[in-house]
Amino acid sequence: MRTLCSLIITLLLYVGVDAQNHEYRLNFFQLSRTNGLSDNNVTAIVKDHDGYIWFGTTNGLNRYNGYDFKVYRSQRSDTTSLPGNQVADMAIDRDGTIWVGVFSQGIARYNPVADNFARYTLLTSYEDHKPNEIRSIAIDSMNNIWVATPGGLFQYIHDDDKFEKIQVSSQSINKNTASIEVDKLSTLSEDIPTLAPDNRGGIWIVYPDLRFSYLNTATNTTLHFNAPQMGIDIPEEVIISKVLHINSSLY
Repeated sequence: MRTLCSLIITLLLYVGVDAQNHEYRLNFFQLSRTNGLSDNNVTAIVKDHDGYIWFGTTNGLNRYNGYDFKVYRSQRSDTTSLPGNQVADMAIDRDGTIWVGVFSQGIARYNPVADNFARYTLLTSYEDHKPNEIRSIAIDSMNNIWVATPGGLFQYIHDDDKFEKIQVSSQSINKNTASIEVDKLSTLSEDIPTLAPDNRGGIWIVYPDLRFSYLNTATNTTLHFNAPQMGIDIPEEVIISKVLHINSSLY
């Protein structure tokens, strides 16, 4: 599971600007178990279309209305509850649907009308059930839902209402970045820690050792890069936990 965001959530209340001194005044308040948060180990935060803020933690999912928390946890006898309590990641699609990745327990989709969840497993032929160990969820500009797991990359198929492991034609960039080598059909089966969709419908896949791939969702092909082989110095202590694509740059 990715490094925990914080032990205590700190929220920005108000930013004031002094017209003369051009100084910012920041007012903060803290939310923790004292205020009703289910756990201080926060792993994901999203804001939905209704204005609620959702906090995923290692012990439950929390919906915050600005005053109080409503806590969602897994109930053994209720298949419409969360599949587990350790939230790994969250994302909201273009329709406002909240997708919750639960560590080692698959994906949950929130139903705001019934106030419950639909569960999805990402099992394949792997005996160790690695695909259910969710690393990251990403929504691209075409409203595709992507899930990174130790067992590879999965995509939500809207028409079939299920997740499928994708197979792509694989290409590699060599050291001098001047030529492209085409590899055999690949399923991106390596452990994928994080994803970053761009504004063209593609998605960047970043590995712990700073190898990264670009998936062209229109052609279903991937381009692979290796930062160390391309002469990019990476400190040994660097750990990749989150990647963003902003204005044609990868951060």
